[in-house]
This record gives sequence, C-alpha cells and structure tokens, in this order.
Amino acid sequence: MMRHDTIWTFSKLALTAMLFLLGALSWWLPSTLIQPGMVLERQARHDPDYYAENVHADAMDERGEKKYTLIAQRLTHYPDDQTGYFEQPHLIQYKPGAAPVHTWAERGRSTPDGKRLIMTGNVKVVRGPDKDAAPIEVSTRELTVVLD
Repeated sequence: MMRHDTIWTFSKLALTAMLFLLGALSWWLPSTLIQPGMVLERQARHDPDYYAENVHADAMDERGEKKYTLIAQRLTHYPDDQTGYFEQPHLIQYKPGAAPVHTWAERGRSTPDGKRLIMTGNVKVVRGPDKDAAPIEVSTRELTVVLD
C-alpha cells in the first residue's frame, strides 16, 4: 500500500513541476525574444474587406440636388489604402442648366479621399447638346475625373 501512495505522490509532484516549468518558459521565452522598445508590426496586406455587385450610388450637393451617379457591375474595397476598384463603371455628372456628362470605362479606381475616380481601359465620354454647348464625344485609355 505504501508503494502505491509513493508513486501517486511522485506523479503529482512531477506533473506540478512540469506545469511550473511550462509556465516559466511561456513567460521567459517572449521576454527573451522581444527586446524592450521593440515594436512588432503586422505586414499590411492588400486584401478586400467588402465587395458589392450592381452598384448604384448617387451623390448630392448641399442643396439636395444630384451631383453625380456612379453605376458599376462590381465594387471591391481595400482597407489598407482606402481605395475602391470598379468593374464596368458608368459615371453620370450633372450640372444645373447643362446636359449630363456620361463616362464609361472597363475599370475604375477611387482615390483614398474619394475625390477622384481614375477610369481606365476603353474610356468614353459623351455629353449631349444643350443651349450653350455642342455635343461632345471623347475616347481615351485613361481619364481622371474630379468629383467635386
């Protein structure tokens, strides 16, 4: 009987010592590897945080009148640089008393501040006639639109 109690006590003591050793190592190892003042930085990844399909967004001015409409097949947003990428964007800009200006492209990218839209790939700009101006049609590979 005595021998069984001794083995049981030894096992509990060995288990306690092992747990103590693991606890000490979990404290000692990080303090050894990370020096005081050292900053660990996560590598920024360019992964999207959301996407939307069949996008239709209207922007209004301070009087509540429509400034522009942005339509796209897909929007993908990236939080690391606050950019949005558009597939098949169609931008319609409105000015009081003037014909709307339509701009189409294969792709588009918004700047982080949201004040510019860079449209690329077979860009086409069309404005119909109005009382002060003749109609226009322009084609290019890239166009930056300032969204007032």
